[in-house]
Amino acid sequence: MNNANFPQALSLEEYLARMSEKPWTFGWDALLVFDRNRTNILLMQEYIDRLGTDKGFPVFEPSEIDVAEGIKHALIGLTLDKPRLSFETASIASSKAAVTLRMVGGKQLQLNESYHDGEPINVVTRLSTLNAIVGPSLIFDSKLESAAGSVGEAGAVVLKLFQDDEDIKYRFTGVETEFERLKLGAHLGQLMGKWAPELTQLTLSELRDSDDSVLHPERFSVRTHAAPDAKVRGTPAYGDGAVVLFVAMKGSPNGTLPDQDADMLYMLPSSADNYSSNLILAQDLIWHKVLKPAISEVPWVQEAKFEDREIPGSRHRQLVATAGEFSHEVDYQTTLAKCELPRWSVPFHGENGMRFTVSGNNLVFLFKSGPYYNEGLYAHRDHPGNGWWTTPFKVKWTVDVEVVFRFAVEMEGDNPVIKLFFDREHVGGGIELIDYKGNENVRGYILNHLKWKQEVLDGAIENLITPLRSIAATLDAFRLNNLLFRGDNVVTPDILNLPGDLTVLGHLSPQRTDLVIEPAEVVVAGEGSLQFESSLLGDITWHVANVDGEEGDPGSIDIFTGLYKAPSAESLRDSGFRRVIVTATREDKVSKAMVSLVESSVSVYPSVVVVALGHSHSLVAGQVNNAALDWTLKQEDLGTLEQDPDKDPTMQDGYTFTAATKLPKPGTDDPYNFYAARLAEVEVSSADGSSRTIDVLVTANKSGNYWVEASAVGAGVQLRFYRTTLSEDKEEVPAASTHWHKYKGDGTFENGLYTPKAGSAEQYAIVTAFYYDGESTDRFAYMIIPVPFVSSQRFVELLGTTQEQ
Repeated sequence: MNNANFPQALSLEEYLARMSEKPWTFGWDALLVFDRNRTNILLMQEYIDRLGTDKGFPVFEPSEIDVAEGIKHALIGLTLDKPRLSFETASIASSKAAVTLRMVGGKQLQLNESYHDGEPINVVTRLSTLNAIVGPSLIFDSKLESAAGSVGEAGAVVLKLFQDDEDIKYRFTGVETEFERLKLGAHLGQLMGKWAPELTQLTLSELRDSDDSVLHPERFSVRTHAAPDAKVRGTPAYGDGAVVLFVAMKGSPNGTLPDQDADMLYMLPSSADNYSSNLILAQDLIWHKVLKPAISEVPWVQEAKFEDREIPGSRHRQLVATAGEFSHEVDYQTTLAKCELPRWSVPFHGENGMRFTVSGNNLVFLFKSGPYYNEGLYAHRDHPGNGWWTTPFKVKWTVDVEVVFRFAVEMEGDNPVIKLFFDREHVGGGIELIDYKGNENVRGYILNHLKWKQEVLDGAIENLITPLRSIAATLDAFRLNNLLFRGDNVVTPDILNLPGDLTVLGHLSPQRTDLVIEPAEVVVAGEGSLQFESSLLGDITWHVANVDGEEGDPGSIDIFTGLYKAPSAESLRDSGFRRVIVTATREDKVSKAMVSLVESSVSVYPSVVVVALGHSHSLVAGQVNNAALDWTLKQEDLGTLEQDPDKDPTMQDGYTFTAATKLPKPGTDDPYNFYAARLAEVEVSSADGSSRTIDVLVTANKSGNYWVEASAVGAGVQLRFYRTTLSEDKEEVPAASTHWHKYKGDGTFENGLYTPKAGSAEQYAIVTAFYYDGESTDRFAYMIIPVPFVSSQRFVELLGTTQEQ
């Protein structure tokens, strides 16, 4: 490994020393840095918080998409859950945000197309029902360099993740191959592109109103940053990293972005305090937008004509006075005495003139002028007509003023803010008699005159200091955290430093990330139970409730142990898919989990599929507790089951069904149709006794000249069996030679007419038509009749025919 590609591990002291070397905000006004793991925890918590409150996605319009030559998918009523955002990589160079949209409802059909009599003829070859257990999901990794963020006029914080951009690869997990996943994903992405703009962007939060005139964010970019040793397996930091927001305020240009992890300091230094957040405000922003404007409010500052200059050997800057002075002269005379001291001045400028500078975490006003020396003359006489007795003297005067303003984090109401305020002052110097050779009586006279002049000087200094004490600023900086998070005060600030850029290290929402309950997201079947666990020991209180806006029995949970029991399966059958929220509380710490409730503990995907001899197909299943599943092929002579090495990682369990290379000989009582197709049943079961069956129609080699067409007959479907002959492009196979057979379905099936059973839970039928000529076995056609999975009218539309009887 090349260590130059990774940031250095720094202690707090080393971090502050490196921060003092140069600017680290890359030209942006602010950086927000959060621990990646805690960020993902908090984003999940906020996702759960807003269930039932945010506007959801609309149901996808029904659509069809060709995924390969002669194969298309019909998508009906696909319903997406709300988007959830997580940061899945910790690398500047390949920063990605993973957006997952679970399919919580809808139906999917696969149709195969062939041409007969010059017309396209479709046949259903697969049916799937989408639910919370087996998804599938629409997933995409948005490259963060193309996912720009912005803040609207109303304060809405939007991250543009849904874009018509070739860099964004949408994947739909509910199909066989990666090619199909990308094809269907791109199709759904295009459909989403037709939605209103507010639905095609991920609204992260909304900035609360603030009087802060400086920190008004307008645009931001997001990156992830690898922690030191994040790529070294076996180290405590393996996989760690930070999420970094680069923020530009209104009126500011965007900065640049680092290319590699090593180009940027890792902004969460090692410490016993385990800092998980850092707010960095650029030195230029603090200097030009905060300090200089606050200083310019002082009335006499304009007279001193301060210039902005560098400080040799320091990153900080200074304001240095270039004009102005305080001057005075002593010219006191009575009939018998006088004291003369030539005009003296205290210049505001010069080597030791006035300056404002940053020192440590403070803004400091310095005015250290002098020493200056003046020679004076004291004279007295006994009578107005007499001459003067003169005594020379010498004075030294100095000015030593220091006024300190401090940055600190304080609470303003319920919100932490960064404040600049007057902290302390020091005033020294003055006028001192240093050379006098006269008598003590005269010395006393001189000192009295100088005392009065000292008061004049003190008054002048006080006139300088008094308006300085009003220098102040308030930065509502922590509201910037709402660029990523919705909650108020999600950061608990700890220490503020000003090594160059201002940095405030703290902790990311300890109230929502210290206590973590597992699992955070789970599916539970009716009458099932689940033991929740917490990351902290001690007195934890548990609670369960429906998602806002949803009704029904949420189940129950033991308030002391966290053992959850789901409502009855019957109640879920009536209400359909539902979600409830489990909450754990310990003092001020809260953690939530989302529970999806389904009727049965086992779900399969697909429900039914057609597989030709010697071919394979992937089957997936899930159990609400991710418990082990048993897979059984009831008809072992029709194929084999093996673990799917290429199972989609978003699915719990998957097997590959491989059809036999030939069908077994039918028995004497079996229908002729068994020469053409047999039904294999794959049962998936769990230890709690729940099971589901995937129906697999295994088909023999088929003549392309035989097919069926359908028409709707009320709620039923009439199939007709056709063929192509030497003399006719299309003729109906004689009824006397046609053998119909129903493999699955609890409706009636007679002479090609299927009528579903009213009120039945059965969603489809599987049938074949076989032409018996005493010799051939390949003259047949099959059909999955997805009724009442869809209506009979919708079914014939999907087939490309609309006739109705």
